[in-house]
Amino acid sequence: VGGDNYATSLSTFCLLLCMQIAFLIWHKKAFKRTWFVVLIEAISMLKCMTSPLTQTRIDANFGGTTANTPLMAIWLSFEKTFLNIISWTDIKMILLLLLVLPFAWKAVRRVRYSFRMPAAFTMLSFGVYSSQATATLYVDNNMGGGRQCAILWYFYVLWIVANEIYWCGWIAGRILKPEKSEKVDNLTQKYLLRYCGVVGVLLAVAVLLGNVQQTSSYRAYRMWKNGWAQAYGEGWEERFKVLKDDSVKDVVFTPLYPVELIMYADLQPEDGYTWVNVACADYYGKESITVVTEQ
Repeated sequence: VGGDNYATSLSTFCLLLCMQIAFLIWHKKAFKRTWFVVLIEAISMLKCMTSPLTQTRIDANFGGTTANTPLMAIWLSFEKTFLNIISWTDIKMILLLLLVLPFAWKAVRRVRYSFRMPAAFTMLSFGVYSSQATATLYVDNNMGGGRQCAILWYFYVLWIVANEIYWCGWIAGRILKPEKSEKVDNLTQKYLLRYCGVVGVLLAVAVLLGNVQQTSSYRAYRMWKNGWAQAYGEGWEERFKVLKDDSVKDVVFTPLYPVELIMYADLQPEDGYTWVNVACADYYGKESITVVTEQ
């Protein structure tokens, strides 16, 4: 809990709270067995929010003030998350959903769970997902950058696939008659390979004709082809020799170039945010680790 961040802790609390409300209505025994989990999560999140370090970061990075009120941050979370979903649901995502569709159908046809109120599920899951943007909108009036954007993107993929599965379950169990569902099962089994082949090819074409140069696979290949990844690895191997040398207490490094986000990040120069350097020095038993730019 101490290393958690608000993007995941707040959404976890919202998810658990929704589950507890559902348990209280439909499964009181489950509520009695699990209510304390929500209480622990709420206490831990409150402890994190009120910790001195949180105020220190607000003072240091944002001048000690927040950009929005809590209610405005919640409203902006809904608005901006909805716009994100609209912009991210492009032809590639639609083809991905079509590729997953027969497998989702086959999965939900084998479970006994009754997929009730799919619209309510979509609304509640949207609210839980939107809460991941609330913290940064509250503090700095933006959706966050770097890691936060990656969190929002990957959880968007999970959110939209989860909704596809839920709606499939609702259609299979509550809309179609058993004989119709059985007919769909037979068609899925008969044409699965050809269907996936066609959709897979279309998805590959959409990726190749789109922003293929921005995909992590292409960027990893480019770094390997240009020798950047090898140079990065060799640079860290040289650093490890120094870090593991007990005779060196004050370490001085020069930056590694080039460093891309896919390789995460380097230790920081002295004019940057140096907590990474301090943590690294503490781990290897050094007095200090300094990164100086080459003159």
